[in-house]
Amino acid sequence: MKQLKFSLYFIILLVMFVACAAPEEVDLAALVTVDDIPTVEAPATATPAPLPTRIPTNTPFPTPTVAVTLEATVAPLPSPTPTIAVTDTPTPRPFTIVYATAFSTQGEPINVHQFGWGETHLMLIGGIHGGYEWNTVLLMYEMIDWYTANPDAVPENMRLSIIPVANPDGLKLITGSAGRFSTDDVPYNTDSGRFNANEVDLNRNWDCDWEPVGFWRRQEVSAGAFAESEIETQALRFFIEQQDPEAVIFYHSAASAIYPGQCQGIRADWTDQLLFAYEVGSGYLPPAKGGTTFSYPITGSAPDYLALKNIAAMDVELTDHINTEFDRNLSGVSEVIRALVGDS
Repeated sequence: MKQLKFSLYFIILLVMFVACAAPEEVDLAALVTVDDIPTVEAPATATPAPLPTRIPTNTPFPTPTVAVTLEATVAPLPSPTPTIAVTDTPTPRPFTIVYATAFSTQGEPINVHQFGWGETHLMLIGGIHGGYEWNTVLLMYEMIDWYTANPDAVPENMRLSIIPVANPDGLKLITGSAGRFSTDDVPYNTDSGRFNANEVDLNRNWDCDWEPVGFWRRQEVSAGAFAESEIETQALRFFIEQQDPEAVIFYHSAASAIYPGQCQGIRADWTDQLLFAYEVGSGYLPPAKGGTTFSYPITGSAPDYLALKNIAAMDVELTDHINTEFDRNLSGVSEVIRALVGDS
């Protein structure tokens, strides 16, 4: 029905268009009217055709169905963290160490060679008179080499400290070295090497009966501007008092005797035992038993000062200015060690 009406409208529009376009008059009576158009009845059974859709409808592909089986996984409970026992194991200390306890007037190190870590402490000190007593320095280096090669000679409860050169400036003046040297480096006259760089006799500079002028071979020598004025004396005194050893042995040459430290009649508690042990081991004698007696007063010496601090100390005088007499002095030191710690 709707198509029929559409056709009628179209015919009318076409007639009007022709009428407008034609210049001649149109016989309206001759025109076909709406009433003249037959009515076309649509069949009662006719089904209107569906209007076309503007966008075609696409049928999606079927989505496959995947069967998924989920299995629950139960995480195990964390086990407790095991406790690890930490044992504090200290790093073993080296048996031998070398360190500078101080520096000389001219900046040379005053070295200490230490053997062992025991509580009982013995010190050996050479070269306080520098290049004049150069054989005492060689003796100390021989001791260092021997104990390095024979560490068992120092008992476990023992500590041995060796200072080979207490006056490195005086040694260097004579040998050209503040440490190890060869006998070929030593000139004939070594007297000037007895003193430090300030021309002070360091074994007249300690604070026991100190005098500004000391004596050596009946000649006057400088003992410093005041007691312990020299940096070498200050450093050595501080080191010894800080370490507080049981005994200290100083080496000199050349009177071939041993001398106990004492000041104004005062001796340290262990002085007699120290003197006797060294005498037994080495064969050197003290003046009381026939050892050499000096013909001039000795003031401001290191062993005498240490007696005031109750530290047993002594001087060992070698027989001459050349030989070290190593064997007899090693025997003397060994006897002192036995007396300090016993045969164990």
